[in-house]
Amino acid sequence: MSGPVPGSPEWIRLVTASKAGPIIGVSPWDSPRSMWHKMTTGEWDAETEAMRRGTLLEPAIVQWWIDRHPEATEVTTQTWHPLDDWAGATPDAEAMIDDERVLVEAKSASRMDDWGDAGTDAIPATYLAQAYFSLALSGAARCYVPVIGPYLEFSEYVVESNPEFERDILARCRTFYDSLAADEPPELDGHVATYNTVRKQHADIDDETVDLTQSDAHEFVASALALDAAESRARLARSTLLDLMGRAKRAEYAGAPVARRQNAKHGVNLVRICKTTAALTPKPKEIAS
Repeated sequence: MSGPVPGSPEWIRLVTASKAGPIIGVSPWDSPRSMWHKMTTGEWDAETEAMRRGTLLEPAIVQWWIDRHPEATEVTTQTWHPLDDWAGATPDAEAMIDDERVLVEAKSASRMDDWGDAGTDAIPATYLAQAYFSLALSGAARCYVPVIGPYLEFSEYVVESNPEFERDILARCRTFYDSLAADEPPELDGHVATYNTVRKQHADIDDETVDLTQSDAHEFVASALALDAAESRARLARSTLLDLMGRAKRAEYAGAPVARRQNAKHGVNLVRICKTTAALTPKPKEIAS
């Protein structure tokens, strides 16, 4: 049984597994507000190269998983799991392993920074939400997430069913779905997708003036000034580090990788490796010395 075609009017109106991450606010590409706008207006983004790549690679990734699991039987692909009239999930594949129904969600990644150790459920949050949503609608025991990463290397991750997480995601998705008909959009947030959505909502410019509150006016000006100061500080820090590194490729602090230099069209780029300043906090011995 197949569900509505992705991108079709029927699909846009439904809460599907791929929309769960944006709806609960854990997607790097969409926010609750941008997803709400897409589902209420039908204005969907055009397919990107990354999306097309994922679609083209999906059968190969699923086949890699099948070859890796000869114990899997009754393998099917693209089975539609509806929930009443408001939601549905279409895992890339599903199968039986040891008398348990399992799902497969194939992914491709140009970088693995947000992926943890293979064999665990340490996957990007938006994919984790998608897996739990699909598990909730299918009743499967677990979801395998095979991924092809840089240098065409395959890895496999496993998300076990968690009824508590699944109920929470479904409840939040249902609340979101109800807000569509009620014309109650989610609150604004700092996500890039939210900003881009609001920018496009009122494309025409009328010769009118809006009176702001003191709070809104102050926040707009103060945040812009703070951004200017932060950008200036960041440029100084980058210039300082590049000057200190000279021809070196990497920079470290107490063995913790901080940054690396890499070739660019004009000179070199400085790439931050360290994700948090916690690793850069001096140890007691270092402070004493």
